[in-house]
Parts: sequence; C-alpha cells; structure tokens
Amino acid sequence: MIFLRTRHGCAALTALCLSAIMPSAAAFDIRPNCDLRMLELNAKQRERLQLRRQQYKDQMRQIQADNRRRKDVGLHALLAKPPFDRHQAGKIAQERYTDDIKLTVAELNFYHDLFQMLDQRQRELWLDKCVGDTDGRR
Repeated sequence: MIFLRTRHGCAALTALCLSAIMPSAAAFDIRPNCDLRMLELNAKQRERLQLRRQQYKDQMRQIQADNRRRKDVGLHALLAKPPFDRHQAGKIAQERYTDDIKLTVAELNFYHDLFQMLDQRQRELWLDKCVGDTDGRR
C-alpha cells in the first residue's frame, strides 16, 4: 500500500491500493507498496495523484472486463481436436499476451504520470526507494 500525508500533517492512510491491481510491477522492480509519505507531496501533487490513481483503476477495470468478455478464445476447441493445432494455440497465446501487454502499458503509463508529478528531489528519492536498479544506473 502506498501512503500519503494529508494536508493536516498527520500520517493518515490515503490509500493507493496499487498492489491489488498492479500484478506486474515486480517485472519492472517497482515496489507498489512503497510509502510515498517520504516524498512529502504538496496538496496539488496529492490531488493530482488521487485523480490519476482513480483514472488508472478505472482503466484497469475496463481492461479486465474486456478480458473477461473474451474469455473463450477457443481453448475447448483446441483441446477437443485430436491433432494439436499449432495455429489455434498461437492465436490463444497471442490473446493472452496481448491482454498482459495492455495491463503492463497502463501500469507503466501510471508510473510515468506519477514520476512527472514529482520535483527533482522527489524523483531521486522515489527512484532510490521505490524502483530497483533494472537499467544499471546505480
């Protein structure tokens, strides 16, 4: 869970339950449970982040709903055919990975938008505390 400090200065939980909706963050070594209180976001940043978080959650729900509607991609037919159909299997695999790509792109877009909201000091701190060394920067 990511935490934010309220404008009253108390370290209240302003929930960003990203871990529940961001299963692929680990693939990028981004820690979705990173405590954002350390960034000392100002009121405008908190407001923008809350708005973007809601947009992201709505986008994730839409992608997942689209995925559920397309649930039957021919798996039953593939398994029922006596000879294995590589072409059909390829189509099934493509659908699966296309859905994963959509989720990953939405997640990266969210993190990009978060990063763009931060000032230079906050960016450095967030990279240091919330993002692993996946590009050899450190």
